[in-house]
Amino acid sequence: MKVIYILPILFLFFSCKKNDEIISEKLLQNSEGEDYISLVCDEFQKDTFDLTKNEILITDSLTKHGIKNLNIYLNSEQELFKCEPDNQINIEDYVIQYCGHFDNFSKEKVVSIQLLLKENLRDKRWKNTWIRNIGGGCNYVHGEINLTKKTSSNFFTNAPY
Repeated sequence: MKVIYILPILFLFFSCKKNDEIISEKLLQNSEGEDYISLVCDEFQKDTFDLTKNEILITDSLTKHGIKNLNIYLNSEQELFKCEPDNQINIEDYVIQYCGHFDNFSKEKVVSIQLLLKENLRDKRWKNTWIRNIGGGCNYVHGEINLTKKTSSNFFTNAPY
């Protein structure tokens, strides 16, 4: 009789664990079925790790928070960093690259974020290669998520054209 009670508990334990598995896909799709997140790292980045499903959800949420704060900054009187058309970063207009790595000093889990404006993509390299760019203003947005502390920071656009 005790075995009957233990089996459902074991089932729940193992089924819950699957929610935090490391995902094997390196491309994630939005509700329209379009690839919009690429899990890829710069080849020069050291101490990388694969994100779990839960870490991707946390990163996604904190990325939206970082963009919200960046939009507040962009709407301030900083004329140098105005973005067209309405001075807002609309996350739906971008594809996103996530690179999970350990901070060199603190060893905390960090995710580098890069948003690339969809309309400026010339090819599909963003899906498997970390894109490096200089200039481009609001066409490129960067940021960092600290998964250990669950914070977003350093969200900025590239220098203007």
